[in-house]
Amino acid sequence: MNFGRKFSVLIVLFLLSFTLIFSAGKVDLSGVMKINYNNDTKAPLYMKGDLAKPTKKQRDPAKVFLKKYESLFRAERLDEESKKIKTVRDLNGNKNVKYQQYYKGIPVRGGQFYLEYRNNSIVSFAGKIKPEINVDTTPSISEGSIRNIAINSVPRGENREVKKMELMIFRDKKGIYHLSFKNHIRGKNYYWVSYVDANSGETLLKYNNIKNVSKTAYYDGTVEINMDGSQYEDTTRNTWVENDSGTIYTEGADTTQNEKCVQLLWSTSMALDYFEQKLNRDSWDGQGGAVPVNYVSSETAFYYNGEITIGDATSTSDIGFVGDLDAVAHEFSHGFCENSANLEYSYESGALNEANSDIVGNSVERWVSGDTSDWQVGEDAMRNGYDFLRSMIDPSESYNSQPEYYSDRYTGSDDNGGVHINASLGNKFYQLLVDGGTWYSENNGDTTVQGIAEDDAISIWYDAMTTKFTSTTDYFEARDLTIASAEDLFGTGSTQVEQVKNAWAAVGIGSPAGSDDGGGGSDEEAYEPNDSMSEAYEVTSGNTYNGYIYDSNDIDYYKFVADSAGTIDLELSNLAADYDMYLYDSSGNQLDKAYTTNDPETINYDISSSGTYYIKVNGYNGAY
Repeated sequence: MNFGRKFSVLIVLFLLSFTLIFSAGKVDLSGVMKINYNNDTKAPLYMKGDLAKPTKKQRDPAKVFLKKYESLFRAERLDEESKKIKTVRDLNGNKNVKYQQYYKGIPVRGGQFYLEYRNNSIVSFAGKIKPEINVDTTPSISEGSIRNIAINSVPRGENREVKKMELMIFRDKKGIYHLSFKNHIRGKNYYWVSYVDANSGETLLKYNNIKNVSKTAYYDGTVEINMDGSQYEDTTRNTWVENDSGTIYTEGADTTQNEKCVQLLWSTSMALDYFEQKLNRDSWDGQGGAVPVNYVSSETAFYYNGEITIGDATSTSDIGFVGDLDAVAHEFSHGFCENSANLEYSYESGALNEANSDIVGNSVERWVSGDTSDWQVGEDAMRNGYDFLRSMIDPSESYNSQPEYYSDRYTGSDDNGGVHINASLGNKFYQLLVDGGTWYSENNGDTTVQGIAEDDAISIWYDAMTTKFTSTTDYFEARDLTIASAEDLFGTGSTQVEQVKNAWAAVGIGSPAGSDDGGGGSDEEAYEPNDSMSEAYEVTSGNTYNGYIYDSNDIDYYKFVADSAGTIDLELSNLAADYDMYLYDSSGNQLDKAYTTNDPETINYDISSSGTYYIKVNGYNGAY
């Protein structure tokens, strides 16, 4: 791949007291084969290539990587402010280490990433490093006051209290950083999270952290389970069925209770067996961790704090519980998510969390039953004439209709920002990836997907969940990262890679294979497309920008706003070839140009009024 040639631009505007500067330090990208950027932060989302090796002075290739590319990420002291969380092996057996970003010793929300090792070298990066953090790390509000604010910010609950609070750097949707306290508010069957600004007391984000669905009990007849004597416990698989007090149920005279305990133990065993046999993963944490199932006599189903809770009761409601295999597997998969990507349970990351549970839960059920055409979620959970809770093949037919493509998604704050509602986008992506088909989205029209079958599809999803997704991954980032997983597993340009692109495009996320391949970030440069004045990338004060000329026809435009008359100094430097620079006003009139063979090229120009101004960079006679 022709990665393009780099340049740097320095702009200084002396407009009364206003100064704008942007520039890029030299970064050696010669070993980078592919790079995708995050649309929000303009920092790398994914990198692949010969990225870093040990040196004589630094034997840890991860520290070499973080130091080498810190200016590309626009983050200081990355090698010192990144801490290992855990090490995992991907489906190819390669070592992947997950890291947490810190700022002056305080964890950064969403600042998590994976580095992949091969032969003691770093060959890929996936995740998020938050750029240009500059925030006071001393709280001005007492922890006691923060606790009261957090408690009052969430709904009432039985015996609720702040069980844990931790300082965290929080980046809001406008790109502003806050010193915040993350409050874990718990009670009986109650778990909310509330981020509170440590200086203003503003509630920055809150969400219900109990992962729940609604399902019912229709039984599977005679099944085979392992039991420890008369107790409903499978010591081989490390799972059991217990009551609210933590006492394991034993076989007794209550036939109905016996059958329900058998059902739950069998369903959990099937989820464990699927992970072991299909994904080579030992339990939901990959380390053989215990899986307790709390059976209660009320209609409920949720995952909370390392335990599945399932219950049912005689009811006239439309939805019941225990007997649905994919209900139990769905909740089990929340435990898997918590021990892998740990997707935050709000807005798009929460929708991906729910989609993961539907995808894996449904996969468990289809694996057990052998019915590969079953794309219904909760079909064994419904009463009163309803057929299923959610449809992965036709989201509009779900019990509560769901969006069929991204532009039709729910954008409100109910349901933790639509975590169940918008799960349909991930669900339909996965169903198309497995089966293939043609699906309509508003931005792409009809898109046809060639199915790659279950084994390849679940491998790609699992690889992304365990080595690429992080806590705040959104749908467009998931698109780029599942493409990266498909490339890792099956090779660049493979059918699997092309169909991942098509399946996401079918639900309105990114473009189909063979088009511009636009996705969650842009390939190779964060500011593309910026090939015309109408597409000019807007620059802001204090940020760092890396520009590239990719071929003889590439032209890059940037724009900035001047608040008043003054003098503009422009500098174009670090040139890989003979590049020229031009300055225009908002009407497209050329004001000045720098077209020598110098490095740097410079422009010094007096403007007489405020307004929007444009910079064009291109190669002389097609140079690049």
